[in-house]
Amino acid sequence: MTTRWEYLVVLWTWRLEYDPEEDKATSWSEIKIWRPGASDPEVREIDAKWFPIWNELGDEGWELVADYILSSMLGKAFGWSKGSHPIARRAIFKRPKL
Repeated sequence: MTTRWEYLVVLWTWRLEYDPEEDKATSWSEIKIWRPGASDPEVREIDAKWFPIWNELGDEGWELVADYILSSMLGKAFGWSKGSHPIARRAIFKRPKL
């Protein structure tokens, strides 16, 4: 018998806002989780650590099969003198369909 799979998609978004007058940056991040059959994602605000969510999904039987950086910011184009940081990341998980 052929194994059938179901898939789950996670999108992590990080946003940075820089105020040059105060020389201050603020940031936030969120994760959107699209579960099989869901019409809307589950949304969670998090700090920049997504590993606890990866572990939670692993405990539910999900296996990470793909992880992509969708976009990133590069220093000077965004008001920074140097450095780079991912700002959008997508992960795809699968598990055997019951």
